Amino acid sequence: MSFTAKTLHITNGDIAANLIQDAGIEGAIIPWRDVLHEGPVPFGMSLEELSKVRAEYIASRGWENKAEVLSSFHERDQALENFKDHDQLVLWFEHDLYDQLQIIQILAYLATRDLHKYPIKMICTEAYLGMQSIDGIKALVNEIQPVSYEMITIATTAWQVFTLNSPKEWFNLLEANTDCLPFLKGAVKRLLQEYPDSKTGLTQTQKEVLQIVNQEGSINAHQVFNSYQQQEERRFMGDVVFWGYVSQMLDGENAVLKLQDDKTLRVPVSDDQVFSVTEKGKALINGEYHWPGQKELDRWIGGVHLKANDCWFWDNENEVLIHHSV
Repeated sequence: MSFTAKTLHITNGDIAANLIQDAGIEGAIIPWRDVLHEGPVPFGMSLEELSKVRAEYIASRGWENKAEVLSSFHERDQALENFKDHDQLVLWFEHDLYDQLQIIQILAYLATRDLHKYPIKMICTEAYLGMQSIDGIKALVNEIQPVSYEMITIATTAWQVFTLNSPKEWFNLLEANTDCLPFLKGAVKRLLQEYPDSKTGLTQTQKEVLQIVNQEGSINAHQVFNSYQQQEERRFMGDVVFWGYVSQMLDGENAVLKLQDDKTLRVPVSDDQVFSVTEKGKALINGEYHWPGQKELDRWIGGVHLKANDCWFWDNENEVLIHHSV
């Protein structure tokens, strides 16, 4: 497979983009960046409209400066909108939730454009792009495949149901034929697991953290994150987002975790931040307590706005959604 200076490459983030460039692969390289599994992704918005919503959310979480995010999103959106200025488009992505959501967003956008005879190709791998050597990146070129009409159709459906205000159609993707996008179904299920658990009230990420800390008795912050990453079959969550979930578990009278010496969680974390499980945390693990951390819930998953009085829960044991509203 050959690339030219007129090739447009889109990938999941800056590390992958830099590696592709360092591997001497010709063309313009655009990182997509957005953590679409966090925050609002409402139905029916144009690419430009949604980028503004996403930038507002990212800034509100304190993750990045709003003006810088807007500028970054404008650059990538313009590159995608002007894809026909290039002789081909190549998507470089992975098998995890973070990347699969980016794939369906991009392909759903392309479905609105005239693609007649225009070459769109994709490398979608179980290897984490940001962890590859230069030779590893070069070898991935052998895995390139054309993006088919069926891929675009399935991605468009998946993107649309991801943005709906109910997760029922997203759940139904588990029964749909999505074989042309072989990693999509795993991403669908993993996102469902980030709804509050019907038995514990915790997300899957939070449950994993509680189990890690309980097993160790006490464990420092870096070890918590590293152990969590090792437990994820398909790693998708960066450390900044991760610590947001952990901070909720430390909060107030309902805390299920605590920090040694009454420290406050600081990000970036340090080794002197040592976690242990509270009595309520132990009761939760033993099935004697349901974490009421959703009491002041105000959280978005795609187009679904989870609130304390209107929330969807995931029953992991039976793999069903449960809706509770008051």
